[in-house]
Amino acid sequence: MIFNIQTEKLTSSDITVPLLRYARQNPILQQRLDLIVADPIERGLCGLQVCEPVREGNLEQRVLSAMAYVDAGGKLDKDWARTLEQEACGDPRWWVPAVKLHGVANPQRELEARRKLSEQSIPFVFPGDLHALQVEIFAFGSKTLHVLHVDWLRKLAEFTCQALHRDCQALGFWFLPIIDILPEKIFVRQLKKTQRKSRFNIGSRGVLAVYYKKMILDPTSILQKASRADLWIYHVAIQQGM
Repeated sequence: MIFNIQTEKLTSSDITVPLLRYARQNPILQQRLDLIVADPIERGLCGLQVCEPVREGNLEQRVLSAMAYVDAGGKLDKDWARTLEQEACGDPRWWVPAVKLHGVANPQRELEARRKLSEQSIPFVFPGDLHALQVEIFAFGSKTLHVLHVDWLRKLAEFTCQALHRDCQALGFWFLPIIDILPEKIFVRQLKKTQRKSRFNIGSRGVLAVYYKKMILDPTSILQKASRADLWIYHVAIQQGM
């Protein structure tokens, strides 16, 4: 499949949050987005302008503006970040990034996650739901999972990988920081199980294809059904080394 991100047509319908954030490290893509992106938060996400955290908007605006602010080197007020996490709790799209933002603002939040991950108790989670323990792993797993006992890590991996489809739907790339820590067989098995699901929103196949490529699997069958937004996510992520 030929897809050259330097020459491929780019329209507003192709734009997703992952694409905007990748553009911060891709000057050519950033220049092209400059011509079609007008929203201040989106421009902040791709590094075209400074974006202060939105205090009075809806949850999406507040989380994305805080992400843009932190990506640019800003420091969030820890009390405001804690409130943002509380308001995002249970939201399948914004819960994980809100917890990450709280962790960046307050190092004590990571210590809290370490305590929760050491309790060695796997909760029940309904299929398709996102559990608080999974959120802790996505937000802080890159700094905590490697010190866990191998048997406990395996159990956590089985539990956490149940949220892979939810991650794809949220365009979250929640697994990227922890892929190299999770047992490979467990993650690959969940990748193949997720591919068989019928419900994929715009961009989610792109996320899944990136994971396939990361695990040295062939993503062709996924990309055959991909939208243009999926293709943009996939090819930009691959070019930038994921």
